[in-house]
Amino acid sequence: MEHGGVAWEHDLFKTILPKVANIEIYYRALSFYLEQHPLLLTDLLTVLAARIDHARVVRLFARKDNDNLPLIRGYLISVQHHNIEQVNDALADLLIEEEDFETLRASIDGYDNFDAISLAQRLERHELLEFRRLAAHLYKTRSRWTESIDLSKNDKLWRDAIETAAVSGETEVAEGLLSYFVDIGMKEAVSAVLFACYDLIREDVAEELSWRHALNDYLMPYRLQRMRDRDTRFKALEKEVRERSKKDSEKEQAEDNAPILGPGMGGQLMIGGPQATGLNGPLGAQPTGMYMNAPIGGMY
Repeated sequence: MEHGGVAWEHDLFKTILPKVANIEIYYRALSFYLEQHPLLLTDLLTVLAARIDHARVVRLFARKDNDNLPLIRGYLISVQHHNIEQVNDALADLLIEEEDFETLRASIDGYDNFDAISLAQRLERHELLEFRRLAAHLYKTRSRWTESIDLSKNDKLWRDAIETAAVSGETEVAEGLLSYFVDIGMKEAVSAVLFACYDLIREDVAEELSWRHALNDYLMPYRLQRMRDRDTRFKALEKEVRERSKKDSEKEQAEDNAPILGPGMGGQLMIGGPQATGLNGPLGAQPTGMYMNAPIGGMY
């Protein structure tokens, strides 16, 4: 490296370098390649990947406003499976700069070691719609339902807003979106919310909105489904009650038919017997001695 102009050969260099014991030389070599042979950096990083600190490599190439990050794009993607925060952040910065929202979405969904809220706040101000959509997606993955739905509403991404409300599992969120569509007069979206958030929206709330805003036709599929579900539950409940009543009757009948005595007694009540004894010996024996001559009031 000190005599790179006359003594350097790439293939030989990348063969010998991994055998060096001093790891600091690896980072000197990366700096040397950054200054002298930047197009060969990815090739060199490939042979060093198992022995270098990936977070330190990111810091090395991000010193000057991330201008050098594009040189190691392939390396960042290849080591992202380690799910290192610095690598994830550097790759996100690079993908935003390149406006590659598809790869960024794959990165977001595949690796979670990054500041999602900070990235979402950065993306929600982006001029491209797909990046703002990614911001809404990030808020959704972090259970920030209101922020996600508000972003989708601002960009008129109705489907995304409805999906977020359904995923939230919260009645308040779903009914809030339903009221929003009613207020702006999007009747078809009302039906869509009732379908997607069927288990979250209370029946009385839907019926009241239908009555106040003349939405009977758009509410009818929801209403019919409610009737069907109610009928199905009633029938299942009736069946369960009948089966339980039948089991109780059979149990009572079995108890009524069972003998009073336990098995093996022969149906006879053995009051006395050769082994039965009282206080003074065998039952039926006559008292003797002073007890025989004692007065009625006692022996004294």
